[in-house]
Amino acid sequence: MFDPKSFLNAIGSAGDNNYYSIDDLDPIVCGRSGIYLEPIAPDFISNEIILKTVPTLFSTSANIKKFLPTLDFSTTESIEKFSKITMLRTTAGLQFTYGIYTKGILVGMIFVNTPAFNKSSMGLNEWTLDFFVFGPFEGQGFMRTAFPRMMMFLQKNIGIETFYLLVDEDNERCINFILQYPIDEVDNSGFKNLDNQSEPPLVFECQLSTIRFQ
Repeated sequence: MFDPKSFLNAIGSAGDNNYYSIDDLDPIVCGRSGIYLEPIAPDFISNEIILKTVPTLFSTSANIKKFLPTLDFSTTESIEKFSKITMLRTTAGLQFTYGIYTKGILVGMIFVNTPAFNKSSMGLNEWTLDFFVFGPFEGQGFMRTAFPRMMMFLQKNIGIETFYLLVDEDNERCINFILQYPIDEVDNSGFKNLDNQSEPPLVFECQLSTIRFQ
């Protein structure tokens, strides 16, 4: 059986860092919901269900295209490119990504960006998260189930004390979602993207170290 951890360890030995190790990236089961999270691994691009379903799901996902415009899952080639970039970032200690699944179908993703990644992109030495659910699965509770499990995983397995979410001010769906959790809006003056000198996004802070998970 394919072992993604062994593969990632083999190609990532030169990318050791103080943020996480490949062995930290365990699958996450969300109780009896049938929803589970798995780290994006090298077999992502060879998964026939992914290749068959994701381009169709992406084509009907207007919010991803609007708020995460650098993501492209429209073709097999674009999925392969995403997979390669994700593996490079994961093994370099910059970012790891979890897919959200139900019955083998990918319904969304959560991106965990390390301080090293954010420092290079916007001069911010903090953890941040990005996430999405494909359009056909919006409003069905998938992220509501997966997100708190990811928060607990980041606290207990990765040791993150605080993370931030950067959200476009007109992304009301996302804002309303994250405010259901112990996450507060904070001053955004220090969060301007170095490559985009427009107005900074809204910034929300989650102090994970203050949360007691059951």
